[in-house]
Amino acid sequence: MREANALRSKGLEVKCEDLGDCVACYYKKGEELYTIVIKEGLKGYFAKVVPFHKLPPAFTCSSAFLVPYGLYAFAEDLDELADKVKEKLELVRTSSD
Repeated sequence: MREANALRSKGLEVKCEDLGDCVACYYKKGEELYTIVIKEGLKGYFAKVVPFHKLPPAFTCSSAFLVPYGLYAFAEDLDELADKVKEKLELVRTSSD
């Protein structure tokens, strides 16, 4: 899975699953679990980083992007997106402390 490989290349140990119209990756830091939802758009990629407990129990790609929690990242390629996701993870982590 290209999305997982891009995140792993930035040092993020993630587990990912294909949800059909997006990819959901899960990242654990300490006791906290985060969801990274990645979707390919017309001119690049976008992602949302959300603390796992802020998502509904059975989320879809659409519902994950509509949840009023978390941060978005936009990029032209997966390598750039992985860099931005890593930055957003730090921001989400520090804002939830």
